[in-house]
Amino acid sequence: MKDRGVNFKRFTLAVTLIKILNMKKQISITLFLILIIVCVCPNLKAQLCTSMMNAKVMKPTFIQKEEKKSPSVKIGLGLETYVAGNALGTFYSARFNISKGRSVFGIGPCLQKRSMAFNGVKVSYSRLLSGGLDRYDADELKNIKEEREDLLELRMLCYFQYTNAAQLSYKASRVETITNKESNINFNEFRTSTIEGALCAELDVNLTWLKIRNYMGFTTYYHFDYTTAMYRPKCSPALVFGTGIIIPSF
Repeated sequence: MKDRGVNFKRFTLAVTLIKILNMKKQISITLFLILIIVCVCPNLKAQLCTSMMNAKVMKPTFIQKEEKKSPSVKIGLGLETYVAGNALGTFYSARFNISKGRSVFGIGPCLQKRSMAFNGVKVSYSRLLSGGLDRYDADELKNIKEEREDLLELRMLCYFQYTNAAQLSYKASRVETITNKESNINFNEFRTSTIEGALCAELDVNLTWLKIRNYMGFTTYYHFDYTTAMYRPKCSPALVFGTGIIIPSF
């Protein structure tokens, strides 16, 4: 009986030791796994971020183009003076500009120098042909510390203008008076309504917050109230020259 009791106690002690060892083994494995997670996870996170960045950079070109943001709309002001060979002399024009990307749309009143009256309206459109920040993609723009436009810009400019009851310029009225001596018309007071359209080459100089605008080209005009006996033709092509300043946005 004694031997059986001793054997039973030994068996119980052995089972208890095995359980303790198993618990310690499980605790050790758990601690070991936690240590692996703590040590390895930061590296995995860094690798994951690097992979995501590489995936973004290695995207096909057509996907990168789709992710580009559309240019924002800007509102600005412009003031210019110009002269055309339409017998009406020099004009001044102030206008509002609406620009988006490479395109600029402008509209404003016209002031004739001879009559010093606002007697017309001018609508213009210009398109940038050279330079421009839109030639960079999104990643390249991030590397540009200061987004500045090129010093010189070449543009295509077209405009339409309508003037109501405008006087002839001093030179044109004098020419008409000399060439039409037998006419009863007082060309110094003669007025005509005119519509014209022009296509020009424009060169802009970019400064800190404004642009200097210069353009020249060809225009075609049509005088509505015009006598057939006059020296200047009623409808004809002519040259046009202009200069001014532009505030792109405010």
